[in-house]
Amino acid sequence: MSAESKKSKLVFCFPPRGKSETGLYFRVQQMIEVLEKIASIKILYTITPTGNSSDRRHILVRNLLFITQLPVYSVILFKSNLVWVYPSPILLFWFMIAKIFKKKIIIDHFTTAEHAADVLKIPAYLKKVFNYIDSLVYPRIDLILTHSYIMEHVLHHTYPSIKNKTSVLLSVVDTNQFKPLDQGNDRLKNLRQSLGIPENKFIAMYHGLFHNFHGVDIILQAAELAKNKY
Repeated sequence: MSAESKKSKLVFCFPPRGKSETGLYFRVQQMIEVLEKIASIKILYTITPTGNSSDRRHILVRNLLFITQLPVYSVILFKSNLVWVYPSPILLFWFMIAKIFKKKIIIDHFTTAEHAADVLKIPAYLKKVFNYIDSLVYPRIDLILTHSYIMEHVLHHTYPSIKNKTSVLLSVVDTNQFKPLDQGNDRLKNLRQSLGIPENKFIAMYHGLFHNFHGVDIILQAAELAKNKY
């Protein structure tokens, strides 16, 4: 048996995106690149249909119509060993197919189905439906990845039975590009001048979504500590 045939076959199931959003979502693309380099995994298929970015509600319709392609995606998931999913209105769809074929399921919890509902501007009662679906699915998933300890804490509080199923995968940053620089550094001076920022003004940057589980309040506290240090 060849080394290639021994690799676990992984399928990424990402919800529909807008037509203007070409290619894979950057988190998905980065995860694929890393897994292919460091793990004995073969990316069998990446399911990422498009929606209509001019009308977010149309993406919800695409999510639902996506279910009509059940036979095609059932075959794909049947050939896999691992199914990698994301929070979305069609999470239950992926979960049911994967469980029917007794596949291992990983969910990358970088957002919530409720947030997706906010983006799609759908009625409040559907949010309750999504939350109910999550309450059924999350305790039955094999591994739940989060990207902050606060996010993990919120999940543990919401679904106490998943405490042994979560793992925190912290985001990383290129410290050669993002780090405090000496005030006399020419690169820093030039960058500040190009942006119209006074030379001695303290700047802290946060890049990400503004959810309670991302701990934005702690980020502000950290910025204050950094200001006193740098």
